[in-house]
Amino acid sequence: MEAYSQRPAEQYRLANKGRVEVGYDADLVILDPHATGQITDEDVISRAGWTPYAGMEVRGHVQTVLLRGRVIEEGAPPQGRFISGPGIDNT
Repeated sequence: MEAYSQRPAEQYRLANKGRVEVGYDADLVILDPHATGQITDEDVISRAGWTPYAGMEVRGHVQTVLLRGRVIEEGAPPQGRFISGPGIDNT
C-alpha cells in the first residue's frame, strides 16, 4: 500500500489521501483477484468505442468501488473532484 498510495499521496501533497485510517478519505477498490474474464469493446468506456485489448483474457474483477466511503454504483455519473498538486499546470 505504501508504494501505490501512501507515497504518491505524500509526494503530491494530497491531504487525506493514501491511507486506510480514520480521518482519511475512503477511496478504495475491492476486487476479486481470482475472477477471470475477457475484455470486449462493449466493456470499454471511451469515445473510440473499441480497444486493441478486445479478446484478451484477464484475471481480476472489480467488485466494489468506494469514493470518500460511499459505494459507487456501476454507470453512475462521475463524482470525483480534481485535486491539484505539484507538477500539474492548471493555466
